[in-house]
Amino acid sequence: MSVKKHEQKEEVNNNPQLVEDVVTEMKKLFTFDIMYYVKKPWKLIGLNFLMGVVRGIGFFLGMTIVGAIVFVVLMSTLKKITHANIPIISEWLAKVVILVQENLKMLQ
Repeated sequence: MSVKKHEQKEEVNNNPQLVEDVVTEMKKLFTFDIMYYVKKPWKLIGLNFLMGVVRGIGFFLGMTIVGAIVFVVLMSTLKKITHANIPIISEWLAKVVILVQENLKMLQ
């Protein structure tokens, strides 16, 4: 396989006209793409709009999944902390629960 690549490299090096032809064809293709969108700007606008919608949906789905994972990790960590009987955090959580219950009674 490397012998074949070596032969191809030699062929390209020995034939500058081949390289020039390839470069010319690539320039024509690139120019054709640009001219296509210059002549039909609504196609370019539509393509950009579609790409924006796809990116937005991808961002939304990705953030939903990441947010759900973070939420699950935080909830499991909070459960472990409350069951660990850590004095400072347990007392603080107890105070929060009491405050919430008092506020609910006041609203009723």
